[in-house]
Amino acid sequence: IQGDNVDDASPFTAASFNVSALPRTTASTAWTPDPWTIVGEHGAAERTPDLSAIVQEIVNRSGWAALNDMAFLVSGTGTRTADSYEYNPASAPLLHIEYTLPGPAGSPVAFNTPPDANTTANQIAELAAAGTAVGITASATDPDAGSTVTYSINDTRFAINASTGVITRSATGTLDFETQSSINLTVTATSSDGSTANQAFSLAVLNSPEPVAFNNPPDANTAANQIAQTAAAGTAIGITASARDPDAGSTVTYSIDDSRFAINASTGVITRSGTGTLNATSEPSVNFNVTAASSDGSTDTHAFSVAVSGTGNTTPVVIETRVATAGDDVEEKGSGAISTNVTDLELGYDGST
Repeated sequence: IQGDNVDDASPFTAASFNVSALPRTTASTAWTPDPWTIVGEHGAAERTPDLSAIVQEIVNRSGWAALNDMAFLVSGTGTRTADSYEYNPASAPLLHIEYTLPGPAGSPVAFNTPPDANTTANQIAELAAAGTAVGITASATDPDAGSTVTYSINDTRFAINASTGVITRSATGTLDFETQSSINLTVTATSSDGSTANQAFSLAVLNSPEPVAFNNPPDANTAANQIAQTAAAGTAIGITASARDPDAGSTVTYSIDDSRFAINASTGVITRSGTGTLNATSEPSVNFNVTAASSDGSTDTHAFSVAVSGTGNTTPVVIETRVATAGDDVEEKGSGAISTNVTDLELGYDGST
């Protein structure tokens, strides 16, 4: 099978050599049909092979135009019996052609409508693991034959498959529902011909249950952490425990594991309680734990240290007197006594008798 190699095929006439003398296409298709014994039989066995090479050669001619005629020439051996289709137009051979229209030369890449090929909701949980899909598959096309499209994204918290356009959570950065419940992304489609197109997408961030945790720093009070050993109940020690549960609506309460101190359950301020004693000499520093408990049931514990000072211990006043037995001491007495009235008494012995 070959084609009539002209821009616009002319009708056949009854002249001699009207068919065999026609110019033929270089492209040809071999056809060896099965025995065709029934007049009018038409099915898969009666179809020719692919004729696209012949068709392409004809339409590539410089003079080819829409609505031009095309003729196919069948040459071969064997016995042929044929009826003219004019007697029954419905019995005429059917030429089936599938084709693709090329885009205009230099057509740029453009996002499709819709630009998201994924019909699921565009959303991601704030604690989603890297690789979790967000429900967006960017979709763009460059109509130029042979052009390929690759994708990139402007937010490092997300990754995009350069070939497929599927967007997922990356291993970079954090998502926080409480501060950013919706994220706007821009995807760039780049064609191999150098053209580019941008498309904005919106992504919802879903709330994830998050545990309570102490802040950094865990002490919101910048004053020194210290308490006098004789401090009265209610005296602040310079520590305000500070923790947070980022979940909306969650509340945090505080408790302490040393009964010598009290903590305001709501504010975290720690004070001296009316229980127990402090001693700067035997315990110059006290370590204790504060537990922050969230209304969602999560807890966190942090260790604090407070210095105990000996405030109230004034510098001792030295009272020196001699109780002598030698006969040359003017203080000699047959007997004697020392009376003191102090609150901090330290006695020293000078080693003499």
